[in-house]
Amino acid sequence: MDEKKIMADDKLEAELKALRCKEKTFTILMFGSFAAFLVFAFMGVVPMIVIGLVLFVVFMCNSVRTQIKIQDLLNENVINVVLKEALGADVEYKPWEKIIPDKTMLPFPYCDENGSQHIKAVYNGMNIELGNITFFNKEEYQDQDGTSTKSVPQFKGQWLICSLGLELPCNVYISEVSKNDRISMEGNVKTGNERFDMHFRVKADDEQTAHRILTPQMMEYISIMADKIGCPVYLSFQRGGRLNVGIKTEHEIFENGDGKADLEALRRRFISELHGVIDVIDMLHLKEINL
Repeated sequence: MDEKKIMADDKLEAELKALRCKEKTFTILMFGSFAAFLVFAFMGVVPMIVIGLVLFVVFMCNSVRTQIKIQDLLNENVINVVLKEALGADVEYKPWEKIIPDKTMLPFPYCDENGSQHIKAVYNGMNIELGNITFFNKEEYQDQDGTSTKSVPQFKGQWLICSLGLELPCNVYISEVSKNDRISMEGNVKTGNERFDMHFRVKADDEQTAHRILTPQMMEYISIMADKIGCPVYLSFQRGGRLNVGIKTEHEIFENGDGKADLEALRRRFISELHGVIDVIDMLHLKEINL
């Protein structure tokens, strides 16, 4: 992210407050014009239908543009500072780009993904990437025109990639058994740890490699990490020496949230959201992996 001068808190809060007021006004006008469009459509007044539709589009575009301005202010003046304090001055931050996961195996079908808040850094001597990601799949449904398709989110949360600095003989996939949606991968490896096998499914082309990675200590680390995070977790140890971790939080990090301009509250939330992802590295003790 390009280096820019950080705004003083009082000026930033004033600008955020003005933009949020403007965004709220555009939103109200957007819904008002859409309501007018529906009324005139019911009455069959064609000229007013066109005017109502045009106003709706204009107010919607202005609302979106204002939301982007708010997010850009937070990216430059709050999030960028939080990242440099936590991950060092050399952190690469591209808020409107998505992280590209390594090809992995997940316990649900998907055909597309999008994301934001792409971050690259060195954390505890390890190259890492993280960001928001949502996986989508196409589902069919019936409407008045017959069968149509829609994109349905299968996973929404954060994705973390860590370079382990070693090559693996094969990929090893670990999927937590979700208590809520009952989605789980079909595993082909049993670890011999009854508690771990009850909560996770393990799949690998080479069972011996899976056992070498999933030492009793690593299984304990994974279990503690998953319990602490409190939402479904997916891990993929890649042949090329990278670990992919998917954390299904059902929300995105570093977003504008409830629209309040309390900078200290935003900073605390952003710091907490960041550590909710990078603390996985510490909880898994990845430096201890030695095949």
